[in-house]
Amino acid sequence: MAAGAPVMAVAGAGGRLGRLLAAAWAALPPEGGAPLLSARRPPPGEGIAEWDLLAGPPPASFAGAAALVVLAGVTAGPGLERNAALAGAALAAAATAGIGRVFQLSSAAVYGPVPNGAAAEDAALAPAGAYGAAKAAMEEAARAACRPGGPGLTLLRLANVVGADALGAALSAGRTVVLDDVGPPGAPAGPVRSWIGPATLARLLGRLAGLAAAGAPLPAVLNVAAPQPLAMAAIAAAAGRQVRFRPAPAGAVARVVLDTARLQRIAPVLAAEATAAAMVAEAVATGAIPAAGGSGEAP
Repeated sequence: MAAGAPVMAVAGAGGRLGRLLAAAWAALPPEGGAPLLSARRPPPGEGIAEWDLLAGPPPASFAGAAALVVLAGVTAGPGLERNAALAGAALAAAATAGIGRVFQLSSAAVYGPVPNGAAAEDAALAPAGAYGAAKAAMEEAARAACRPGGPGLTLLRLANVVGADALGAALSAGRTVVLDDVGPPGAPAGPVRSWIGPATLARLLGRLAGLAAAGAPLPAVLNVAAPQPLAMAAIAAAAGRQVRFRPAPAGAVARVVLDTARLQRIAPVLAAEATAAAMVAEAVATGAIPAAGGSGEAP
């Protein structure tokens, strides 16, 4: 890392998750200083540089950064195969810019359902849907793009981020949240997931970038979540929303839980950040969802 170079640069900051992280970093910048943000189509007046990973080099201000966090990706619909191309382009761009490490966002979806226990980073991948399969292919493309002497790579298998997923959209839209009933007959229960709050995720990314800047050893794969899983109904309740259950469709995934022992050793989630109430408070503070008693879309 060159003197005066940024600790953390971010690609893909214009998406929903990127906006939540930007709000969290604006409220509490990482120890290494405010990250440099970029997006393919940045909103005007927000200090976000324009960068399309597939169309050109990174901004000159990114040169020599300790870490590049890659949020860019396709989450639904056609074009999921672009995720692999974006990952390869990010590694190549980081090498060109002299960036030391790439943190590539992947997803817990690469594991598929986890009916028992918790999926550790060395678990076999068995994605259940197109998105998980696309993220698994993206991981392979990122590994293939690594070169000797080039940037290091850490794949971040991210849990559900409160306020940035489908449940977050439901929390923003109205008072009643409809969940798939995956419980036994007569005992309705919604899906269980590993979660993390947006501000906690922002803090952890800053911590990981700081470790990269210090030359600390970092793993090739890292699950990113709070240590304890939570039911979707618990998140809805913490947000002050009522819950209604519907029959689960075929293929509904009841449980995806991540083993976070590796993360807890190097960039721990604090106990105060791991409750449903704390995660919902972070989602409210970053503008992801309205506060309990509010209505309409989050800003």
